[in-house]
Amino acid sequence: MKEFFIELFSEELPFRFQDSAKKQLLDLFKTKVRGLVEYDNLESFITPMRMVLKCDLSKFTNESIVEKRGPQVIANQKAIDGFLSANGVDSIDKCEIRNINGKDYYIFKKVIERKNTTEIINEIVEYILQNFKWPKTMQWSSKIRWVRPLRNIFVMFDHSFQKVDLFDIPSENVIHSHKLLGKEFTPVSFDDYENKLEENYAILDENCRREIIIQGITKLEDVNSFSVLKNEDLITEIVGITEYPTVFISSFDDEFLTLPDEILISFLIHSLKVFPILGADKKLLNKFVGVANIVDTTNPKIGSSKLLNAKLSDAKFFFEKSIKTPILDFYNELKNINFYKDLGTVEDRLQRIAKVACAISDKFETIDKSKIERISLLAKCDLASPMVFEYPELQGIVGSYVAKNQNEDKDVVVAIKEQYLPECLDDKSPSNKYSIIYSLADKLEYLLSFFNIGIIPSGSSDPLGLKRYATFVLKIFIDNKLVADLSDVIKVSADAIDITEHIDLCTDFIFDKLQNFVNVSKKYLLALVNSSYKYAVCDIIDSAEMLNIQESNENLEKILNIYKRFSNFATDNEDCCFSSVNKSLLTQYEKSLITEFQILSENNLNGKDRIKFLLDKTNTILNVSEEFFTNVLINDNDESIRKNRIIIATVVKNILDSYLNFSYLY
Repeated sequence: MKEFFIELFSEELPFRFQDSAKKQLLDLFKTKVRGLVEYDNLESFITPMRMVLKCDLSKFTNESIVEKRGPQVIANQKAIDGFLSANGVDSIDKCEIRNINGKDYYIFKKVIERKNTTEIINEIVEYILQNFKWPKTMQWSSKIRWVRPLRNIFVMFDHSFQKVDLFDIPSENVIHSHKLLGKEFTPVSFDDYENKLEENYAILDENCRREIIIQGITKLEDVNSFSVLKNEDLITEIVGITEYPTVFISSFDDEFLTLPDEILISFLIHSLKVFPILGADKKLLNKFVGVANIVDTTNPKIGSSKLLNAKLSDAKFFFEKSIKTPILDFYNELKNINFYKDLGTVEDRLQRIAKVACAISDKFETIDKSKIERISLLAKCDLASPMVFEYPELQGIVGSYVAKNQNEDKDVVVAIKEQYLPECLDDKSPSNKYSIIYSLADKLEYLLSFFNIGIIPSGSSDPLGLKRYATFVLKIFIDNKLVADLSDVIKVSADAIDITEHIDLCTDFIFDKLQNFVNVSKKYLLALVNSSYKYAVCDIIDSAEMLNIQESNENLEKILNIYKRFSNFATDNEDCCFSSVNKSLLTQYEKSLITEFQILSENNLNGKDRIKFLLDKTNTILNVSEEFFTNVLINDNDESIRKNRIIIATVVKNILDSYLNFSYLY
């Protein structure tokens, strides 16, 4: 095999698209060359300026046979001649006859001979460029759309440059390095390419760039005896926007330490893209760590205190202005902010959330509804504040400080602050009972409203983040071990805001995200979620893990077989019960069966204890079931006896359904 690599050099690639672009580059390459040519050691790399694919490719393509089906043997000569001409065949004798679905067809087998891999390189690159999907694209002088203008396509195979002529994009035997510091060069191999890139201030491997940043921060911490607030999302973003990251330390005027720590930390991380620093006493310092895409960090433009102070001065001005404005003055502005087409304004949405919050509060412990109403009124007022208008990432945080400054109740302040939690799977969930209710109401209203107007995610497309909202609903239930029936909470929420469309679909959509929390076979989650017993969300997780461990356990298989046998005779009457059975018609085998399943039906255990109870009873219920089927004919000639036994079968099935919906385990 011979070394092969492609570099697609472009103007700066948005960092938020880079992970998916790397994967897509690999997937498109594998799709194109599958069966065509052998490859090994496939990798991809990405920087702000370039996407690179590297592998070992066979020097020759594979020989293959392509079958072409022609007309039927009984077709007219014109059709046969046309088929022969289209495939370059000079005689019908070179075709075989094959019977397909009772009809005889001419089949021509075309042999695709081996050829030098260099002959298909243009084809591979063209396929990648034509089929690449970006969330957003732009048109420039080329004949192809791309996320940013492509400036050069460099391809090397077997240490030789391969020029490609595609879409009016340059293909030059030259590598462009760091846009400010590096020089152009011509590599002779991939190792030479990677090494010379680094010599010219462009590090190809994003993992190396990440490690440079982390090590640089750690070194500063050791030297200065302070701790840096490392934000993983910010590190990822910086990796995606720098080719040669260089860590530096700078400062800002200490007057800005009067800003609340949460505001200042959030502003430094999200707006200024730098890392805050805590002193030995864990208090915030007027210093920060930044990362530059340049070697000389002594340059006055890097980490400029003057520029930073100006931005912090703006932030302080907006914050002070926001907390001095009566909070309800902001509320009056919400009717002028559109939320989404067909869903009204932000004020309209607030009113819907308020109804949901009040409705679901009945499902939890004793709640002061006046607080829920106050939270619902004030929660999103800061969306109209000057601070959040300028810095949207501070929504909720600013609102909580405005509310606190204006002497709102502590629970109201906390709920405003925590309403957007969690924001990722690793984030904490709201823990205050009022925060929990309002955060759930916010997310459920969002999901139900969009489902109601027909906006339902399909495939990987989810521009409105509905999958995230569904996941966070579950996370709140799991983290706080809420025992309320989630299905019922969703239904109550829908009723509160007159949602009528796709409620069941929305419920299934939420429960489908349980797989984000547990590594088990999906069938166990479905069996638990769809059982007639309403398990708490955290109990579903625990029970599914237990069932997954028991997968090879014969007991589960035995119960499934029992379920199948009774299901063959059972009706769909979910209200059927043993009290409906005519006891005078019962045999001893039926009485024994009813006795054991009555014990199962009276089990008051929850979660995995409930499932364990069922598994522990396996041998007992297997024995009485086997004796029942051996000695009792369900379809008895006597109609009264037959109906009585069908009732028994139905009740047994319903009792088993109250543990698991076994139909999902078939």
